Amino acid sequence: MDYVLLTGCTGLIGRYLLRDLLVADVPVVSVARAADEASARRRLDSVFQACQQSVGRKLRQPTYLCGNLHQPGLGLSRASRRKLGLGRGCVLHNAGNVSFHNIRGDGEPWQTNVEGTRNLVELARDAGMDEFHYVSTAYVCGDRQGIIYETDLEAGQRFDSDYEHSKFMAERLVRAAGFRKLNVFRPGSVTGDRVTGETLTYHGFYLFAQFTQFAQQRAGAAPGERWHHPLRLFQTGMERHHLVPVDAVSSAIARIVRQEDLPAATYHVTPLKPCTTAELDAAMARYFGYYGLTFVGPPRPPAAELNEIEALFYEATARAEHRYCGSDPEFDCTNTLRALPEWRDLRVDPEYLHRTIDFAVRNRFGRTRKRKPSAVPA
Repeated sequence: MDYVLLTGCTGLIGRYLLRDLLVADVPVVSVARAADEASARRRLDSVFQACQQSVGRKLRQPTYLCGNLHQPGLGLSRASRRKLGLGRGCVLHNAGNVSFHNIRGDGEPWQTNVEGTRNLVELARDAGMDEFHYVSTAYVCGDRQGIIYETDLEAGQRFDSDYEHSKFMAERLVRAAGFRKLNVFRPGSVTGDRVTGETLTYHGFYLFAQFTQFAQQRAGAAPGERWHHPLRLFQTGMERHHLVPVDAVSSAIARIVRQEDLPAATYHVTPLKPCTTAELDAAMARYFGYYGLTFVGPPRPPAAELNEIEALFYEATARAEHRYCGSDPEFDCTNTLRALPEWRDLRVDPEYLHRTIDFAVRNRFGRTRKRKPSAVPA
């Protein structure tokens, strides 16, 4: 391929994708939303400089474009559109809105995830690109249980979140577009870097870590002091959670995109051995120093029978509970293992969970975003 048109490279996964592609000397055309070309260049160049810093050497300079997924043709200038049609490029569509629900009434995540994808698909076809790689999510399975195969998509599932439903609709859209080659990547619940724990987003189990820190402070416990956490989880502790480090996700996607001899396929980018709720609890108990949390199994009793900390917990996690208080299905990874046999060795161990929690706590779960993001870890 002559180049990869990469969207979303200022986001969490996108920063790593940019680095991994450039390290492999793949020419990248990166698109960012900004007020003008100069602003887009500044945003994208800061990410590029962080990539160079992390690997300790000069990398091939990407081509920067100012584009907006919300506009037809991404709002690209005529000159920019001509550039896309000059070579044999492919699209790696990673941009997306991760709002779980449309609570602001701004049309998100539907506007970005569905209509934005539609605009990009039309742009790619107009530019003569016939290879498209789409970063979806494993949770397009909705409420299905059992084994979810990589070939599965529409199976009558229902959705409890706008995010998962919008990604399902976008995946259906790209499949109907008729590209000569279409790869779909479905990561699990993306978490921090394996070495540093660094992340830009705080969803999923981070919500439970954040609540635990709140409960620790509410209990008046000093750092390092043991404290009682009177929380009952109405689960067995064996519920599955497919946490997957962001650098592992990016590495897998970038490697598969570069293997042009691989046939078009869908890839579950999920660990073969998911974490259990009990393992997540053990990691948080070790970090925060609590005791007393118990698994009592379903069902949850009426609200009147919850203690004060339980009522606060279930209110705080209500919007995410359907996914993160439940259990993931089993994700088949046949295609991923065929392309990347070493994927079977991926593990999310207690030390890694400790690093991710520590990074989140030190960065106040994203409330220190005014600081300049550090370099993408090598």
